[in-house]
Amino acid sequence: FGSDTGDPESEETDEAEALGASLAVQNVLETRLNHVESALRKIEQDTYGICEHCKKQITERDLGIDPARPHCKDCSE
Repeated sequence: FGSDTGDPESEETDEAEALGASLAVQNVLETRLNHVESALRKIEQDTYGICEHCKKQITERDLGIDPARPHCKDCSE
């Protein structure tokens, strides 16, 4: 079937690539979870929607796109 050559090296390479992709996805999801948890803490502290860098208000439009956004548009660029 396709690239199934029975070559152990090829199989190890495929497994390593799959693991690398899985770890990359895990990293993205962990970062996203951290942002969501931070946003929830900010809601409790009444600081939600405030840029972590410049302390200005993050626009409703930008929060609508990403409710867990930690920075305003200017500081994100």
